[in-house]
Amino acid sequence: MKFNKQKIFNKVVRHLLKQDCQATDEGGNCRYRGNDGTMCAVGCLIPDKLYSPSFEGLSAGTAGNRLNNVHVALIAAVGAKTTEDFDFLCQLQTIHDEDYTDEWPEEFRRFAARHRLKHPPALKKALKAMREWHRLEEETSDI
Repeated sequence: MKFNKQKIFNKVVRHLLKQDCQATDEGGNCRYRGNDGTMCAVGCLIPDKLYSPSFEGLSAGTAGNRLNNVHVALIAAVGAKTTEDFDFLCQLQTIHDEDYTDEWPEEFRRFAARHRLKHPPALKKALKAMREWHRLEEETSDI
């Protein structure tokens, strides 16, 4: 399997914008698989047959150049092989972990620009809704 940034981006964006919440445990810690069937940016790329609860707490990053079971699953699931591939996935994961859900569309837009990716339909729809909301907010603030 060849690592395809556009397909991965499309899938993550579609998944997270539909889910509209972080995948967390009871303590609010981000997880690959969270409460109520939620999945994070990287977790949604790992099929159930490759996922293990032992992944929780492990990084998808390559700091220290040590592969872990998350990497093995991502190699099988999406063809990630290089440090660049894993960094790409970690940047998506950072959006999930560190940004509020209402910031996700804009963060995905910036991510797409940095990586020269097209906006998938789900992102176009979310950005259009954000623009409309801001327009209405400006109109009502003048009243």
